[in-house]
Amino acid sequence: MESIPQNSGPVVEFPRSTASARIDDKGRIKLAAEYLHYFEALPEQDVFVTSLDRSIAEIFPIAKWRLMENYFEENESNPEVFLASKNAMRLGAMAKVDGQGRVNIHAELRRALNLDGQELHIEPYRRSRIQIVPPAVFNATEELLAKADPAVLNESMRKVGLPK
Repeated sequence: MESIPQNSGPVVEFPRSTASARIDDKGRIKLAAEYLHYFEALPEQDVFVTSLDRSIAEIFPIAKWRLMENYFEENESNPEVFLASKNAMRLGAMAKVDGQGRVNIHAELRRALNLDGQELHIEPYRRSRIQIVPPAVFNATEELLAKADPAVLNESMRKVGLPK
């Protein structure tokens, strides 16, 4: 996984915490301080806000989004990748993380994912982007987690090399 260059100074790791948030009356979502500090450490504060699957919104640091654009170009013959790239372009928009950690969420994206007026969940994803998870998706995942057998999960992770 390629890391994103940062400004000089102490290295700020990609956030690991989750948080709840709402979109304000101006179409912005406010990120937790941990996320703001991360974005402030990047040489570019530009982000691309979109959805690849029309179920979860994602905030990509622009350097990571450029990698996604390359991925789409290299895999354009794959029908699912093609659809994801079309979703991303049609629903996405450039934005900046402001000094208070707010990010504008494009109106078309908010409409398509029904993000307005709901408690949303902010989660880091694979040290590359931030997901904005609507309640229906969050609740479905919670149901799966509640039904999962801890012994099976642990054994499966050990089989694929869980670090000790």
